[in-house]
Amino acid sequence: HVPSSIGCNELLVALKKSDMRVEFKQVFDGIREKKGFGMNVWGYNICIHAFGFWGDLGTSLSLYREMKVSVGPDLCTYNSLIHVLCFFGKVKDALVVYEELKGSGHEPDKFTYRIMIQGCCKSYRIEDAARIFNEMQYNGFIPDTVVYSSLLDGMFKARKVTDACQLFEK
Repeated sequence: HVPSSIGCNELLVALKKSDMRVEFKQVFDGIREKKGFGMNVWGYNICIHAFGFWGDLGTSLSLYREMKVSVGPDLCTYNSLIHVLCFFGKVKDALVVYEELKGSGHEPDKFTYRIMIQGCCKSYRIEDAARIFNEMQYNGFIPDTVVYSSLLDGMFKARKVTDACQLFEK
């Protein structure tokens, strides 16, 4: 019997929310062994997010590569992977995924921009953060308090006090 993807996805979400890592991995391994079972976009996204935030970046990246040749990543996939990479300080890799997102036919959303700006600022990549901030505004997104606070914090950390004051005034 081949399990339903919706049922498996619901189970994986419940296990992730309960932080049941061992059980999550057992279910994941079990469904991967089933012949005839193909993961859908939602299932890939759940697993990429869960494994990533549990520190298993290798599995997350492997699933992402697999997904690119099977069902194709969606905006949620890109945002999850970018978030995980930024969370673990791999902002250079997140920038690569961000560029892949823009070339994939999907467009960044307010969450993509926020994640990228926060990640860049936390890792002192102020020029990248400013570039993404400008792109965000150019594409019609209005920065929120979190974005402005991240930029200000990054500028102060990078000792760009004048730039921070100008941004604050703006």
